[in-house]
Amino acid sequence: DSTNNQWIKEFCYHYGTECDSVSMPGKAPTCTEWGYGAYTTECSMCGKIEVNKVEIEPTGHNYVGVTCTACGDELSESDGLEYKLVEVKDGENYYVVKGIGTCTDEYIVIPSVYNGLAVKGIESYAFMISGVKGVIIPDSVTSISNFAFYDCNELESVVIGNGVTEIGFDAFKSCDALKRVSIGSGVTLIKDGAFDYCPSLTDIYYAGSEAEWNEITATNSDDSLSGAT
Repeated sequence: DSTNNQWIKEFCYHYGTECDSVSMPGKAPTCTEWGYGAYTTECSMCGKIEVNKVEIEPTGHNYVGVTCTACGDELSESDGLEYKLVEVKDGENYYVVKGIGTCTDEYIVIPSVYNGLAVKGIESYAFMISGVKGVIIPDSVTSISNFAFYDCNELESVVIGNGVTEIGFDAFKSCDALKRVSIGSGVTLIKDGAFDYCPSLTDIYYAGSEAEWNEITATNSDDSLSGAT
């Protein structure tokens, strides 16, 4: 072809002959570093070889809980999240996560305690249309409100702690990249559309028993949670 012919013009006296492609070893990409592959073109007449390098993008982390299964990186609690204090008459005050605030983490680890008080909820729209790739919700949280992670197109994995009892309307709706969800054993209600339109969602894990799962009230219209294990 024209590419091979141009190469031959520059490197080989036998213009017009064909070149064979030979593979070469490369370097595998890591979670954060680029790798490369390489191949050679070799002239069948004179043996002239040209090495061509192809760069391969980093694979990205694959966190299960707080640990990356590929490299062992450990996540720490996220700083800079925005909170709202909820005052309880004749009870103990607590905080809910109101928004991403100044946090720049791609993988969010919500603390169980903030300013000495429990973190018990995630407010509506808290992370909507943000660029987070993963979120770990602690056992202290009891509710994930409506639209909390709506349209987070880069979100790939979610871990929901055992304290959560309710997942709100459209909470994770339209998260195109969402692949893995771990649902805690405390969930009793998954409201309409919570995981609708998540086309990449294939791995759904439930911490409780099959009997407990069957008791959960779930109203997803696209049956996105039907494959839970």
